[in-house]
Amino acid sequence: MKLISIFSVLFLGLALAQSQTANRETLWKEVLDAEKKGLPKTAAAKLQTIYDSAIQDGKFAEGIKALAKKITHEGTIQGNKPAEKITRLQDELEKVPDQAKPLLETILAHWYWQYFQQNRYRFIQRTETDEPLGKDFTTWDLPRIYREIDLHFSNALADGRLKTIETSKFGDLLTKPTLPENYRPTLYDFIAHEALGFYTSGEFAAAKPEDAFEINVEDPILSTLGKFLRWKPQTTDKESPLRKAVQLFQDILSFHRDDANSAARVDADITRLLYAKNSIVGEGKIDRFIETIREIAEKEPSQLSAWARFHWANALYEKGEWLEARRIAIIGRDQFRNSRGGKRCHNLVAQIEAKNINVTTESVWNNSNAELSVVYRNITEAHFRLVKANWLFQRAKRFRIEGNQENRRKILQKVPVKKWKYNLRPTADFKQHTQFYPVPNDVPPGFYYLISSTKADFSENDNLIQYTPIWISELSLVLRSRANHIEGFVMEANSGEPVDGAKISIWLGNQRDKATELKSISDKNGFFTFKKYQREYYGDVLAQHGKKQIGTTSNNGFWGGQLSKPKLEQSIIFFTDRAIYRPSQTIQFKGIALSWNHEKDEYSIIKNKKITVALRDPNGQEVEKIDLKTNGFGSLSGSLTSPKNRLTGKYSIYSKGFPRGSSGFRIEEYKRPKFLVELGKPKQSPKLGDTVELQGKATDYTGSPIGEATGKFSVTRQARWPAWWRWHYWRGGQIYSQQRQVAHGKIETKPDGSFVIKFTAIPDNNIPEATEPTFVYIINADITDSSGETRSDNTQLQIGYTSLSATMNTESWQTTDKPVEFKITTQSLSGTPKAAKGKLTIHFLKQPEKVIRKRLIPFSTNSEKNNVINENPDSWPLGEVASSLELTTDEKGQAIAKTKLEVGVYRATFETKDRFGKPVKAIQSITVLNTQAKHLAIRFPQIVSSEKRKIEPGEIFRMIWGTGYDKGRTFIELEHRNKIIKRYWTQPGLTQHLFEMPVEEKQRGGFTVHVTQVRENRLLSSSQRIDVPWTNKDLKVKWTRLVSKLKPGQKETWTATVTGPKAEKVVAEMVATLYDASLEAFAKHYWKKK
Repeated sequence: MKLISIFSVLFLGLALAQSQTANRETLWKEVLDAEKKGLPKTAAAKLQTIYDSAIQDGKFAEGIKALAKKITHEGTIQGNKPAEKITRLQDELEKVPDQAKPLLETILAHWYWQYFQQNRYRFIQRTETDEPLGKDFTTWDLPRIYREIDLHFSNALADGRLKTIETSKFGDLLTKPTLPENYRPTLYDFIAHEALGFYTSGEFAAAKPEDAFEINVEDPILSTLGKFLRWKPQTTDKESPLRKAVQLFQDILSFHRDDANSAARVDADITRLLYAKNSIVGEGKIDRFIETIREIAEKEPSQLSAWARFHWANALYEKGEWLEARRIAIIGRDQFRNSRGGKRCHNLVAQIEAKNINVTTESVWNNSNAELSVVYRNITEAHFRLVKANWLFQRAKRFRIEGNQENRRKILQKVPVKKWKYNLRPTADFKQHTQFYPVPNDVPPGFYYLISSTKADFSENDNLIQYTPIWISELSLVLRSRANHIEGFVMEANSGEPVDGAKISIWLGNQRDKATELKSISDKNGFFTFKKYQREYYGDVLAQHGKKQIGTTSNNGFWGGQLSKPKLEQSIIFFTDRAIYRPSQTIQFKGIALSWNHEKDEYSIIKNKKITVALRDPNGQEVEKIDLKTNGFGSLSGSLTSPKNRLTGKYSIYSKGFPRGSSGFRIEEYKRPKFLVELGKPKQSPKLGDTVELQGKATDYTGSPIGEATGKFSVTRQARWPAWWRWHYWRGGQIYSQQRQVAHGKIETKPDGSFVIKFTAIPDNNIPEATEPTFVYIINADITDSSGETRSDNTQLQIGYTSLSATMNTESWQTTDKPVEFKITTQSLSGTPKAAKGKLTIHFLKQPEKVIRKRLIPFSTNSEKNNVINENPDSWPLGEVASSLELTTDEKGQAIAKTKLEVGVYRATFETKDRFGKPVKAIQSITVLNTQAKHLAIRFPQIVSSEKRKIEPGEIFRMIWGTGYDKGRTFIELEHRNKIIKRYWTQPGLTQHLFEMPVEEKQRGGFTVHVTQVRENRLLSSSQRIDVPWTNKDLKVKWTRLVSKLKPGQKETWTATVTGPKAEKVVAEMVATLYDASLEAFAKHYWKKK
């Protein structure tokens, strides 16, 4: 039951009350006729007559209805402005009889609320001001519009007579109720629930004061009715919407507590619990909600028990307890089938019992290793058909089946080449499960559609049918977009050997429906290439070699790989002396003009170049400009004046013409920060469950204390795991922890500016202690001084079940040429080095008997994934101990251990204890290779390992490729500046290859090594970017004389030394700036690096 909205359904479709006089009944018909004819003035005049007559006869509901409609029509005459309607209704408020005022106040509150919702962005952007706001509500800020809406709801509810007036007497003004009338028996109930809709909407969260009222998960709002009514929240925030909602819930429930008919009380009580569940943030709220709503559901004899059972079951559903949720929802459904709760229970049961199936398979089948997965729930059979299809025809249809009814039916009516079914394990928990099955291996090569169905007859009624395009082929097709080309390989799918002479067709275009066919032939490397022009993003590829075929199975998007034409490029880099200015301040800047051509290896500065530098405002308008000329160092400098009496915000200086460049900064009427806040660290590392005491201080920039200032703090918690925790994914499953606020409160500085923050380091009990989590507590503090200026600081504390952390690192490149070096570090959770004694144990990992082919189809749940050993060595179990030694970290918390290891995969574990005797460990995985070996002795599908990822000219780059298969080759390509400068296949019969290359000066900027291999229909590829930095161009600047304190007006000299290649022979120019550090509170100052 709601007030009829003036903007949508106000008073439409209402039957006139039987008590209307014949005259008013006629007038209402005339109003309706005038509305149909579009005569708002005529309608408004007749509504005024109805209003006068109804008020005189004491028919207040009818009168208010006429008044509201009259104002709406008058607003239409004035341009249909919502503000005009509100103003007119406000004027009428003082004129109506007292009996009509509560409803009029409620309508007015709604209209203000609707106006706010339509102009929300304007109110949120406005800054609250101390200046009194006038009567023009269109200019109000967020707190002011909230107070006005609150005022009208409060005025409406202040009339004590409302609790004695039956809602049925105002039927003319209210829509036909969607709930039984005994849920809102009095006019008070109706208006109170309307007000609750406003207070619980959360619309005005942005208007919270410093002392905002908040509800914790432990508060009685989620308790039984008796405890909730006895609750007296203590707060100074008396105007809080949250506080008013709590108070209103208490008023409603107290009013109906002893009713013979419990409907109004129980309905309000359920609403209260739902509001609490959705509003409170904290652990345990769902369990508390379930406990209380369960009591209501089991005690309430009316149909409201079904409403309670629905919310009880829904909470269990959200927790993942679907079986119990279904049981409870069935009871609610069966007890009161036609009630609101019964219908929602019915829907929830249907949702839990809903059938679902999703079939995923590899796009190419070429041996018995291919598989398909069935992800399903609430079904016990999956039926399949394999139907031959025309690839060229389906390509033209863009492989669309589900969206093309004619194409779908033609495919479905074809005689299948193969059909079969799988019996699925029942899903007793109603949740999603996955089963994997091998695909048939007795089907001839070609292009097919795999059709899956939950029914044996594949009828389309009440069935889940899925169409998947697949190839059955002995070929493999590899595609990539690179350097303005579409490139690819045709290989034997099982062995990975290149296919020479395959005919390639590609349909490439800039639209999905329009493409041109191009043709080529693969070379002896199995390689082919097509020129790709700008905006040619879509295409399909078909390869044929004799009777063998392979093609794409979806319309591919060839994004990326687009290069601009090599050319001379220019740019100017600007440096400003600060990041924020006031209007009328001088903007000092310097610029360096650069020119380069990557293709020709030409890099230079631009000397003696005339450049116009301009200042641009936030709207992109030019403010001022200055003509400058670069000097012999390619630099220029100058100054501009920040404008006054102009829009503030983000400005920029930029060059007009070439070379182009810009730099941004802000111009604001800011108030220089007067003080800063600094948070310290605890004197001793705290433990979980302890009370943490954090010292803080507020001082001005001269060091003087800011005493007797007030503020607030908050503490949020999030969990982190040690780096080795990834191994747990393969055994126990990944664990998630949401960030939570665990404490908040008020603070006040002492005369010396100090303050103390205390909170309890509460852990997340959902995370097992055995996983060694570390909880990061983020503390934020805001301090406000007597002038109203607020400054903030934040810090982090790491607290765990142990007081010590250990880490272990090794280089990724490990060979039998030298011992493996382990670097072990032990420190407190706050980062303080700690000496510790421990044991380092290195285990072989048990390799699988043969190479495990990578599974393309993912598991649907972690529990299914964690029970399978796969190609990732993280999933391999521990074998024999290869080495073990005792060691102790020094006072810096560091230790180095070395041990010689043979070729293999290892897992090293360092174990120690903290000062409380609790175990601490660090884990590291190591792969050791033999650089001279011709065959890889580890059962990896592929390994690519580079000795260095950053290398200097004159050094030798070394990279090992290997495969654990008995046979296998790879294609290696060396790319430099988008050109392939070397490419070759590794030798047949060898499963390990050492790639070595002397690095030359011309390779400055870096190069990329591409590795492409196919084995068992799996693409095993890697692209490693190797950085060859421009260290021959590096200059380093070091301050050799720096004065850290100055007096106002004092002149001082700083000295800097420039070092680097040939620095002693080069005349250099530099730029430096000195600015007020307090400005960093508004805008961090940094210079662009290029």
